[in-house]
Amino acid sequence: VHSILSKFEVKLLICDDLLKNKTFQTSDIHTLVEFDTLIKQADILLAIGGDGTILSTVRRLGYNQKPIMGIHIGGLGFLSECVESNLDKSLHYLLDGQYTISERMLLEAQV
Repeated sequence: VHSILSKFEVKLLICDDLLKNKTFQTSDIHTLVEFDTLIKQADILLAIGGDGTILSTVRRLGYNQKPIMGIHIGGLGFLSECVESNLDKSLHYLLDGQYTISERMLLEAQV
């Protein structure tokens, strides 16, 4: 993702949680920010992982509505159409504005 987006004039913000999980090397980082800053500054969020990563991102967003593009590299992938094999093409479509947003509801329940 980083290598593809770095070819464009895109300000890439990386959530500092990724360093805690050792997902990225420090040299790969453009701008490292806390999640709250990411929510305020980002136009769209990329959730790289499986469905759990997307759902976790949605939970953390709370009532802040931001589009999330899921990039499936995890186990289950029902929520994301973008996979590693078409990543380059999908990110180009994203940057060209050639995408649609599917709105989903979040249900909270207590027992």
